[in-house]
Amino acid sequence: MFATLLKPLFGALGEHKKELQIGAAACICSVIQGSPSSVIRENLGRLISRLVQHLNLPLAQAKPQLLSACIYASQKVEGPEFDEALPCLLPCLEACLQASSDWQTRKQAAEVLQVIGDNPELGRSEE
Repeated sequence: MFATLLKPLFGALGEHKKELQIGAAACICSVIQGSPSSVIRENLGRLISRLVQHLNLPLAQAKPQLLSACIYASQKVEGPEFDEALPCLLPCLEACLQASSDWQTRKQAAEVLQVIGDNPELGRSEE
């Protein structure tokens, strides 16, 4: 059910209209927030992979909203279970901080890193 809800929303992120991308990303955030933690845990790898894929698109215009979705996912899946997403997510966050001329994207990427850094349970499996 989770993937079924997200499929058309991720499809809309490929459109060239900024408003459509922002709306789709906001809906993705709402789906993540409204889903039980167990559902997010089960779908975490695919979810983060799709978010990173769309964050890396050259025409992505909803990066701050997609980064918010990363925050909501990390809050739903607390602790070491989120570690599996870090190898995919961290390089993307670094790129958002360095390459983006959009200050909102840089700010939101910094907030994702802060949420990750503030959680003492994250990153332990990487040691």
